[in-house]
Amino acid sequence: MLGKIRGSWFQVMTCGIWKCFLEQTKGTGVDVYTHSEMLPACSYPTFKKYPHFVGNYGNAWWQQKEEFEAFNGPILMTTNCIVPPKVSYKDRLYTTGAAGYPGCTYIPGGLERKKDFSQIIEQAKKCPPPKELEFGTIPGGFAHAQAIALSDKVVAAVKVRENKEIRSHGRLRRTYEEP
Repeated sequence: MLGKIRGSWFQVMTCGIWKCFLEQTKGTGVDVYTHSEMLPACSYPTFKKYPHFVGNYGNAWWQQKEEFEAFNGPILMTTNCIVPPKVSYKDRLYTTGAAGYPGCTYIPGGLERKKDFSQIIEQAKKCPPPKELEFGTIPGGFAHAQAIALSDKVVAAVKVRENKEIRSHGRLRRTYEEP
């Protein structure tokens, strides 16, 4: 089955876990956020149909200790970029898939079995909302064709210094033919 899915095993697992998680949290009153490298998921059309998937919380993986403490709700780790957690939120830190950490609850299940996230959902209903860390929006979801189509506008904005900062997550790749 994996051979028929485009993308890496990691992408398939992570997206599959998130879709399952979003389906189970739908209609529960629980808002869902990503953190760190999961920011691009906010632009995936598959995930945009979930109104309770409200955005990204925080910044880089190495800021987990401060940001997870301020988040107040349960955290589901789907990758092993886990910084040793503080005692203050370790009881709210869950792992699944390839991720795991001693003393944190592991949610079993894989591609063949549906995961049961009810424990996380019930805990989230009892937690206060997250503390606001940042305010604003981050536009995303620009594939290479869109980036190239807008390149003249980006260059013009840079020349008149309208843009103070431009960030790119991911990469643009162009294949050239040998002469």
